[in-house]
Amino acid sequence: MATMTNEKRHAVDWIDEHARRFSDFHLRIWNYPEPAWREYKSAKAYCDLLRAEGFAVEVGSGEMPTAFCARWGKSGPALGTYAESDAVPGNSQQVVPYRAPRAGLHA
Repeated sequence: MATMTNEKRHAVDWIDEHARRFSDFHLRIWNYPEPAWREYKSAKAYCDLLRAEGFAVEVGSGEMPTAFCARWGKSGPALGTYAESDAVPGNSQQVVPYRAPRAGLHA
């Protein structure tokens, strides 16, 4: 196995140190079952998190109310990501071959 550079070791350690926080955040997003074009709670939660981490956040990117762009720093490297997080009405993440709405939620 190749030896890890100091930079990579620092990144891996940081991720390990913050794993519980990220897992908790993603579970919170999971509990916002918002259909396409109505991911208001999710988008707000992401924007709030990014602002708390020091990012400048543009809300409503591309004239879409739930789209956003976050920037940090003045120069590279530049990273681009895309996330699709809307819920499919009437479905869930259960491993079943039929429609299975999440318990307690209205279709």
